[in-house]
Amino acid sequence: MKQFIQHILVATIFLISFNHSVSSENNQRVYAVDLEAHLSAAGYKVGKFDGEWEKKDGTRMLYLKKALKKYVPKKKYGSENNCIIDKDAWLKDIKITAELFNAIRASLGDKAPPLKGKGEDSPYFIKGVLSNSWANPPPPSKKSVFEKLKARKTINPYKAWNYHRPVNGYGLYWESGLGNPRHKSIDNERENRVSLLSVEWHASMIKKPYPGIKKYLSKRYFVEMEHGKRLATKIIDPNFQDYIVNCMVSRMEQNQTDGIMFDWWHDDINRYNGYSKNQVRKARIAIAKKFRKRVGTNGILLGNVNWRKDKATVDYINGVFLELTKKSTKRVYSTSELKKIEGILNYYEKNLQPPKLVTLAGWRKTKDLTDEDRNTPENRKMAKLLTAMSVVINTNGYILYGDNNSDEKKGDYAHILYDFYSFDIGKPTSGYTKVKAGVGYKEHKQGFIAYNITNKSQKITRANGQKHQVEAKSGLFCKDAGSKAQCLSID
Repeated sequence: MKQFIQHILVATIFLISFNHSVSSENNQRVYAVDLEAHLSAAGYKVGKFDGEWEKKDGTRMLYLKKALKKYVPKKKYGSENNCIIDKDAWLKDIKITAELFNAIRASLGDKAPPLKGKGEDSPYFIKGVLSNSWANPPPPSKKSVFEKLKARKTINPYKAWNYHRPVNGYGLYWESGLGNPRHKSIDNERENRVSLLSVEWHASMIKKPYPGIKKYLSKRYFVEMEHGKRLATKIIDPNFQDYIVNCMVSRMEQNQTDGIMFDWWHDDINRYNGYSKNQVRKARIAIAKKFRKRVGTNGILLGNVNWRKDKATVDYINGVFLELTKKSTKRVYSTSELKKIEGILNYYEKNLQPPKLVTLAGWRKTKDLTDEDRNTPENRKMAKLLTAMSVVINTNGYILYGDNNSDEKKGDYAHILYDFYSFDIGKPTSGYTKVKAGVGYKEHKQGFIAYNITNKSQKITRANGQKHQVEAKSGLFCKDAGSKAQCLSID
């Protein structure tokens, strides 16, 4: 009898040990066959999970998410304090884990089917080939802005807002900070492209405000062509300043962008919000300081200064958007305007914080809105001149030559990517060489680029002794070919 009891105890211990090992294995792995059986028992038709699951279409993934979301605690991502509320973010975070599977199994109670999955060769989700195969792929490791800038080309076009164009072909772009970025490029240039979000700080659209911003809105409003009626923000309130900085940083982190583009970054917005220019200036300085303290030196704070030399925040910002507006759409820039542009480019090259991103936005001469008109000899010549100035004067200059804002009631900066943007003579080997007021050039590994904004042709002499003539109001792009240089036409 005693020996019999001993056998019973040994068997019981074995069974307990066996069940524990099975339970332990199933706690570490979720097998496809078991997930399928349990969801089917719960009343969901998700189809059969097999080794070809990764090749299934997106419809089955949606069905799977719909089935799984019942067992995932619903939580709100973000808060009004950082101007982000994504009601469906919890759904994006669903992953097939042991905890999730156990929750499904527990909910079924006695109706839970027996566990069948086992072995290394059986498809399972945890630690297996099917692990998270239905979910979005993880984002690639993110380079710093300084690392991205090492991949810059000789000429670097950028894209401002315009949602109708893909980001392919641009070294930098930004789009609205409302919601998620519309452009999710998978081209080879993606990892080296600087990406920014345009964040509204001075006013709020009435129909689509940021979460949490309403308490910081004044009763003053103004009408903007693209966005209609907008309410001014209480920019002098320190709480608003903290809010908008939290907003910026949160959206940067959420969308994995390199920084922020502040539109209307100047003191003249006082005529819209009722504050004095001094109050606006102090508010901008406070916001720039707080942003820089939060993100350090790597995050980009780029302000739309238009034609202005912003002395108030230049110690804290590391980029500018030169939205070079002009009253007439029927002409290109005058000599006096080109002189002013040259002075602005030099000012920001000297005074901006690293990495000194200078995005020049030239407005073209417009007859109509066709690509043929965007590509006329007169527009091409001015585009080349502004491009040359951007390359020669600035360390990290970017160029955009497009439609005037007033050309279209909806949308900004329609343009073409000019063929000469592909002109490649490698990295610069010298800094900006000033020949005289209005004339300069820069040496590159395989040639040089020069500009002349005067009304007369000008001669330059390179360090290698070559002499070249730069025509009036033109850019010159030359590639070395032995002892000579082959140059592009001026238009």
